[in-house]
Amino acid sequence: MQNEEETEEDGSERAGMKRKRGVVRDDGGDLRQEMARLRNENEELKRQSEMQTAQTASLMRQLQELQTLVGARLQQNQAHPHTAPQAHMM
Repeated sequence: MQNEEETEEDGSERAGMKRKRGVVRDDGGDLRQEMARLRNENEELKRQSEMQTAQTASLMRQLQELQTLVGARLQQNQAHPHTAPQAHMM
């Protein structure tokens, strides 16, 4: 019974303690490199997103112009329907 109590106490003491890791002597260089890489990647993604947004806007303008042109031609054809050219009789 004494062993169980010691085990419980040992567990209680260890519960609030952090596990020790091997000795790591890192001045944060890896973390700084990773942060720099992520910043660069983020900037590149922002640049690509802005380019795609501009391309999308341009395509939307072109589509609107085409729709306007087609609409105008349809109205023109309804107002003045084309007739087939008549052949002249000799």
